Amino acid sequence: MLVGRACRRWGCTDALDLHTKSLRETLRRAAYLEALCGGTALPAFWLMVTACASPVGDVHPVESASSAIVNGTDDRGEYFEAGLEIQELVREAVVVLMHRRFADALVDRHPERIPSLEKSRRLCPGSRFAAQPSAAYCSGVLVDWDLVLTAEHCIRGFPLNDVRAVFGYYYQGDGTIATAPGDVLKIRDVVVTGDEHEDFAWLRLDSGSESRRRPAPIYTKSMRLEQGSPVIVASATEGVPIKVDNGAWVYTDADGDGKYFVANSDTFQGSSGGAALDERVGVVGILTDGERDYTVTDQGCRSPTERAEATAGPKERFLYAHTAVSALCSRMDISLCDDECEQPCRANRRSLSTPGGCGALGPSEADPSHETTLRFLFLASAAVAHVRHRRARARCRHE
Repeated sequence: MLVGRACRRWGCTDALDLHTKSLRETLRRAAYLEALCGGTALPAFWLMVTACASPVGDVHPVESASSAIVNGTDDRGEYFEAGLEIQELVREAVVVLMHRRFADALVDRHPERIPSLEKSRRLCPGSRFAAQPSAAYCSGVLVDWDLVLTAEHCIRGFPLNDVRAVFGYYYQGDGTIATAPGDVLKIRDVVVTGDEHEDFAWLRLDSGSESRRRPAPIYTKSMRLEQGSPVIVASATEGVPIKVDNGAWVYTDADGDGKYFVANSDTFQGSSGGAALDERVGVVGILTDGERDYTVTDQGCRSPTERAEATAGPKERFLYAHTAVSALCSRMDISLCDDECEQPCRANRRSLSTPGGCGALGPSEADPSHETTLRFLFLASAAVAHVRHRRARARCRHE
């Protein structure tokens, strides 16, 4: 009955004919829309979603399966608790996806219009971040001036007109969320997505991102991380403002073809598409799949499973970044596609790009004083023009 009601409300033609994948996507969309309507039916929907089968054995899409796992110590922390390099990357390049209604609430400084994590997930008392707003449903990272890399399942089932790419979704030291009006952008189109074995999507943002952001450096060439290599994950875990997990490490390759790796990150629903960074703060991959292990207690509330590191291996799966870049370069000729780009590769400003030089910095990046000088000259010229205009108007009135 619950499935039928969801399908009648959100446009399914025949619930009985839906195969497993479509059912999962329909319920995922219904869950998010329920949150927009107040969140009253959200827990029941999410519990039904977690019962759906997965296309990858016992590994489930983080976003659609409401996954949550804490491996050993919970290493998630706020933006302002991270190192300065990580703070800069989060500030400039980490993006989250959310419904436009939630984005409007953030910009209007009304986070109370967004359901709390405790309410939307029916968490047990004492759960971390329970009182924080849960607005995001996926994460991503800006790696070119208007291109965001995320997981493909993050855009499946949602009309792009209703989705916003939001920067600044993190807590500042004073306890306020940094999102400002200029941080909320529409998605112009989807450039390219992966197939059923490669869960990635490249999103082109609407105008306004190029002048404000500095893309994250990304590994564009084939690579494999060794077991034990540390990784840092920045994502909107469980939909709350961005958290940084700086205690994860690579567990193993997820397959034999070098497309995925597995890490013991503390990643939850909302982390899908989130960037995994190495010690050089370069993007090595994005989160695509995770283990489904919320525990429903005898009291009927939900609690993330906390597992000791020595137990069964983690199943938080990341797609290597170079796999997604390769697909992008088959469609576009941009600086990230230059074979000579030093790793990790940082995209050129397209208007200031150096011929043949991927990763070469434009004047405003290479020399901050140069940008300051240009701004001063521009403002001075504008002031002189304004004075001349006023004088001319005064002469006309006098004559």
